[in-house]
Amino acid sequence: MFSHAAETWTLKEVDRKRLLAFEMKCYRRIMRVSWRDKVTNDSIRRYLSREHTIIETFKRRKLQLFGHICRMDDCRLLKSIMLGTVDGSRPRGRPARRWSDDIVAWTGHSLPEIVHMASDRKYVAPDGGGRCHWSLRLDRAMREKKKKTVVRQEGSKAI
Repeated sequence: MFSHAAETWTLKEVDRKRLLAFEMKCYRRIMRVSWRDKVTNDSIRRYLSREHTIIETFKRRKLQLFGHICRMDDCRLLKSIMLGTVDGSRPRGRPARRWSDDIVAWTGHSLPEIVHMASDRKYVAPDGGGRCHWSLRLDRAMREKKKKTVVRQEGSKAI
């Protein structure tokens, strides 16, 4: 019930933090562990055998939906809305966060590159685990981007 249509959400950093906090609050409530007991979130996840956070689940679902949309016929209205552009100028101010901005940020690739990967049938053939090759490539790109971010953060702390 909580994650209903989560693949359609546009996640901001504040939303991501609140979702992670809510997830841990639920786990702690189920296990009857107070935050005052000084039990780390990682140890709770290990005890519950939860490898992925709820955010990673949302990411996977959103990537699956994106791949589904990219493989639709070009005449479909949903595909033209999701991947199309609008003529004219937009109002002043910060641009609104788009649904595709999350995918571009997670993968580190441009939108046309991701659309090409998702549309190309040689990447879409399912592997033994039921996942698609293009989503495995995107997962790999997301992990590499995460490693670069961690290395960059560690480098800034050393200064």
